[in-house]
Amino acid sequence: MRDRERAAWRYEGVWHTGRGFIAAIAISVLMMLSVPMTVSAASAKSAAGTASGTVKVDGKALNLKYAYAVAQPNTFDETKTDIAVLLSEKALPPEALSNIERLQPVADKYLHGWVHFLINDKGEPTDEMVEHPALKGMRLMTSGGPGATKATFTSRVFRKDRIEGSFQTGKAVNFLDHTYELKVSFKAPIIEAKRPDPLPNDKTGKKLPAGGGEPGKAYMAFVRAVLARDIAGVRKLHEGTENEPDSEIEKGIEFLTLMMPQDLKVTGGYAAEDKAVLYLTGVMEKERQYGSVEMSRNKNGDWQAGKEKWSNTPPE
Repeated sequence: MRDRERAAWRYEGVWHTGRGFIAAIAISVLMMLSVPMTVSAASAKSAAGTASGTVKVDGKALNLKYAYAVAQPNTFDETKTDIAVLLSEKALPPEALSNIERLQPVADKYLHGWVHFLINDKGEPTDEMVEHPALKGMRLMTSGGPGATKATFTSRVFRKDRIEGSFQTGKAVNFLDHTYELKVSFKAPIIEAKRPDPLPNDKTGKKLPAGGGEPGKAYMAFVRAVLARDIAGVRKLHEGTENEPDSEIEKGIEFLTLMMPQDLKVTGGYAAEDKAVLYLTGVMEKERQYGSVEMSRNKNGDWQAGKEKWSNTPPE
């Protein structure tokens, strides 16, 4: 299966800093989901590992001292597990790793100055993101599978409960018109992410018609709001946006207008009480895409859009 980042086509780009809607939207479109287990706040502190090395952007060095690792589902095949690795200048607060679904949003919320990787079940890095003061609120990102990252990974320990190794570029490299150099060794226990609630299916939900019924109408209204750059409409129709400033929603809209397939249609789905899943089709660069979106009711009973997942491989 070719992934959506490779659909982006092997994606390499600048990511706007966002600690709310933009982060959630970007992650939704890039299809980073969640998996097994919970970490209590009391034990979260013990999840911290150590790092030793530096990341340089445009010649400015940042010391990396802390390492964190989380087992989470592979972006496109949830039967497989990726290891997310976060290397940071400062430590996360103890409560940060409680009940997390993915590691990168934790970095978004709590830290400045870090590098984040995804490593597949073969020990190959597939995604790399850099947050550095020299970028002045922007991030560097590359993803799309093995060979996509600027830094190479050398593994020393790769077990279910622990990872140790190093990342390095070898020398300064060009990363979207910035010079980038990484040399860091690390070791960290691996914790597992929280399992998401199951979505409705043919056994637990009511089948929705083409168009998606009421959830489908709400989703297409959200799409129209994005394309119209309607901040109020997006705030109303996407979960978790009620307390976000307009500037964050505007950034999310900007990102979505670039990543959203054209000729988007709702082909069906399933609904159960306050949750639904819609199945989608669209076209990206003349290639048919297949997607799904999670829908949920807010406290007023209105349907709102949530995480999206896209691939160019038809669902089974």
